[in-house]
Amino acid sequence: MLHLLAGKSQREAAEVAEVTESTVRRWCNHDATFIDELNKRRQGYVIRRQTSYGHLLSELLTRSKGC
Repeated sequence: MLHLLAGKSQREAAEVAEVTESTVRRWCNHDATFIDELNKRRQGYVIRRQTSYGHLLSELLTRSKGC
């Protein structure tokens, strides 16, 4: 799952998980539990990135006021 979250292909994820690509494809397309967990983790990743960018932007704006 981590490889899919990192943007790797289903083929690459299958190799790491030591399953066939068709197994990963089946999980991604038909396994409700897998799909739900993948979506939750994707959403968590997006929220963490947005928070990180928000802090960075805030710091940059604070620093630029002193210039």
